[in-house]
Formats: sequence, C-alpha cells, structure tokens
Amino acid sequence: MKSRTVVVMAIVAAALGALLVIDARVRPPGADERAAARARVLPPFDRKGVQQISIQRQHGEAFALVRAPSPTAPAPAPAWRVETAKPPPADDAAVDDLLAALDLAESERLAEISPAEAGLQPPVAEIALQTTAKVRAASDVITLQLGRPDPTGKGVYARGGTSGPIRVVSRRLLDLVDRDPAAFRDRRLLPIDPTTVTAIEWRRVVASGELRAVDGRWQNERKEWVDDRRVADLLRRLFSLRIDRFDVRPARTVALPDDLTVVAGATRIALVVGAGDAAGEVTRGGELLHVPPDAVAAALQALTAARARDTRLIALPPDAVARIDLFDDRGRVGLRRVNGAWTFSTPKVDYDADTSVVDAWLTQLGTITTATRAAGPQTRHLILEGRVRQEIAVSSPPDVFAQLAPDPLRFRERVVLAFARFDVRRLKRVTGKTEEDLTTDDGANWRSRAGGQADLANVARVVGALSELRAAEFLPKPPTGAATQIQIDVQAPGDREPKAHVLQLWPEKDGACVARLDASATFEPERSTCDALRLPLLTKIESGG
Repeated sequence: MKSRTVVVMAIVAAALGALLVIDARVRPPGADERAAARARVLPPFDRKGVQQISIQRQHGEAFALVRAPSPTAPAPAPAWRVETAKPPPADDAAVDDLLAALDLAESERLAEISPAEAGLQPPVAEIALQTTAKVRAASDVITLQLGRPDPTGKGVYARGGTSGPIRVVSRRLLDLVDRDPAAFRDRRLLPIDPTTVTAIEWRRVVASGELRAVDGRWQNERKEWVDDRRVADLLRRLFSLRIDRFDVRPARTVALPDDLTVVAGATRIALVVGAGDAAGEVTRGGELLHVPPDAVAAALQALTAARARDTRLIALPPDAVARIDLFDDRGRVGLRRVNGAWTFSTPKVDYDADTSVVDAWLTQLGTITTATRAAGPQTRHLILEGRVRQEIAVSSPPDVFAQLAPDPLRFRERVVLAFARFDVRRLKRVTGKTEEDLTTDDGANWRSRAGGQADLANVARVVGALSELRAAEFLPKPPTGAATQIQIDVQAPGDREPKAHVLQLWPEKDGACVARLDASATFEPERSTCDALRLPLLTKIESGG
C-alpha cells in the first residue's frame, strides 16, 4: 500500500473519531436509554375479562374487588362488590377508572436502583388482576408493585410482577391503588332505580305522610292527587344524596330522628335520619353513614311540598296526551294524536284540527287552579288518555265551564287560505256601489280593468294578508247586514284555470271585523288583517254599477 493512501485513511479515521467524541459530548447521557425505556407497565389485558382485583397495602388492610353483585344490594345491583365483611356493592365507575389507569399506564424511564431503594421490599402497594383465564400458575395473574415516590415527586417506582425491571410511573397510579376499601364502595344512599319507586313513607316530628304511585300518578295519604312535578323534584333530591363517610361514630344528641322509607316493588329501604348534632347521620340497614346535612335537609323539606294536593284542572302536559274526549248532553268532540298531530275522530267534519291550538288549550287548562264543582245535568266532561288517564267533570265556575265547551270549531285549523303571491291573477273588491278590479300576469305588475292607477303598496299588503289568512277565532254563523266582498283568483302551477276565492267582510267595533270565506268558514281575523283588507286598491277610486 502506498504511503499516500495510508495517510488519507489515517486522516479519515481521525475525523470520524472526532465526530464521535463531539456527538458523545452533545447528546446527554442516557438519551438512547430513555427513548428505548418507554413501554407499557403491564402486559395487555381485557378489562371486561378481569374477574377479581386484589389489593395489598403496606399501611392499611388488604381487600379484593370481585366482579359479582353484592348479596346485600337490591336489584339491579352494581356489577362489582368489595370483598370485605358483609360484602357491600362497589362503585362500578370507580373500578372501571382503576382498570383503565392500569391498562393505559406507561413508563418513560427505567430506574437503575435496587428494589429496597425503590420502596419495593416490601412494596407500598401491590395489585393483582385475575382474568377469565384459568389460573394454573402465578404467571396467570397480572401483578403490579408500587413503591415510594421518585425524587421529582411526580412519579413512583413500580415493576410488573415481582422481578421485572424497575420503572417510574405516574403518581396517580399509586393514589388510585393505595386507598381504603370504602373508596371503592357504592356511595348512593338509595341504590335502586328511581323509576321503579312505588311509594315513599315518612314519619317526622313536624309531620308524617305518604306518597304512593297509582295508575301512573301519585297520591298522598289522603288519596288526593298530587303534583307529579313536585314528586319528581323530591325523587331527584333523594336520589342525588351521596354518602361521604362510612361507619361513622354517632353524635350525642337528644333531637328526635326522622324515619323515611322508599319502596320499589318488593324492595324497601328504611332510613333513620339524624337531627340536631346528628344532622347528616343516616342509619341504613344497621349501618351508620354520613351524608351532607344540607342535601338531606333539602330532601326532607321537599316531602312537605310533594304531598300537597294538586290544584291544577289537568295534570298531564300536552305532549303526554294521546286522546281527548270532550262532551256534555248536547255534543261531543273527540281528538286523537297521530304522528304528533291532532286529528278529529268525532264529529265528522270537512276541516283539519290545528295541533298548536289544541296543545295551547291543554296548556291553558293546566294553568287553571280554581276549585270546580260538578253537579246536575249542566255538567261537561273531559277525558284525557296518555301516560295516565284523567277524568274531569265541571259544572262551575262559569269561566272554567266555558273552557270545556265541546265545539269542534275551537280546534279547527286556523289557516283558512294560503297561496304563493306570484300565483295571483285577479283581485276585486266591491263595497256597495264601489268596485275595484285589477289583474296581473306575475303577481307584481297590476292593471285596472276600468282604468286608473293601481296602488302597488296597498295591493301588496292586501294580497299579503290574503295569502296567509288566519282565523283568530271561528264563529258559528256570519253577521247580518251588507258586507264588503273581496275576490282573489289564484292559479297554482299545473292548474288550467284560476280558482276564485270570495271573502265577505263585516265591520265590527274598534276596527275589528268578521269574515266568511267561500260561503263556509266564518271567523274573526286578526286586527292587523282587518286593517290591511280595508286599504284602497287604486290611487283614484272608480265608481261602478
């Protein structure tokens, strides 16, 4: 080999060596080790397959969480229970939170220290997961040991099994594991489904009472119907009560406690609620618990409001009513709700029901709290069917009696005429001997048949009022006397000839009016509609014979 080649190779080797030295100085020690150390703390497992979670703690009792309902809990019981004395039901959400933290736990750093230095001999806490796999050896159980905090205080030393590498994991993992058994207990004071409650009974120093569900509604101890909304508020308050301490020491007090029993079918949950110095103390099944006193007091106060008699004429909200039967000795109106809309079932009429009007009428009845009487032949009856059935009979007072008139017109569709304005072809008005007659090809450009200039602004207002003509109230018959007559011809797309609609108008006091459309429906329009229909159509009124 030539000496020149040897020299070149030596220079290249020296340069590479220098680069390696520089790279070692620039890269911090352990950078490759930390990147390679990021890994799951535990091997993958199916959370739904875990059947038991065993927890041992250096400073506290050992216990287990078992995937099985507690024999002491009413159905439907939580899926998990705490395997201690009289195994109480567990809080499924708390157990799921623990399993999720274990499943997702990762470490970014290995720790080159001994188990004793890491606080793993013995561990601060140890958790073992037993899955659905049949356990034949220790390796079939997934184990995690947790030690003391690392120098940063944000992590703790941990290792999978009893001989795995020591890693640093989140401090939260130790906080979730190193807890008393009570931390995993079901904290509902009433561990049942609130929709299954059939009765609430109580005996208090101030008053005693009872609420009982009958045919979908609630009655008090005097067999009076009560306001379901107040019962719903009572149930909300009762079922929001949460236990903040278990196995408390009783306070010394001379105040008499309150007794409260909640019944759900065959399940009865009896509570003794403390008072005075013992406020917040609740005895349930021989176990003394503690619940926030303010929440308990609010729930007990709601008992009095819930047992008060419901003074509303009807208790059902409009959307809960499916059928209406309204009748007296002179007539009957039947309505039923089909796909959310009201339709007439009786009598047979040639018009539709107005759903918004029917619902508004039901809402109005729900605001009536006046005491009513039902006696004699002049009695009107209302039967509502829906979630529950409600029957009402009223003969007085007169204003409530009038609200129950079985007149189908009161429920008639309020829109009596509707069309697109550009489909109008003719507008004619006759008042006495005065006639205004205009035509158009597009609904915008108008011309008078007898000459004269059309008042386009007024014509637009009149056509607009007719295109969305609504009845404020229907009347059984039109007034007597002369009437103004308005004719409007409309030709919808596809029609061979225009269709003429004739509206008769009678003036009333204070600018109101009565209208009759096509010699059929008689009604009172809105006041603004009456004003618009009186506007002159021509800038110069023409006289006609």
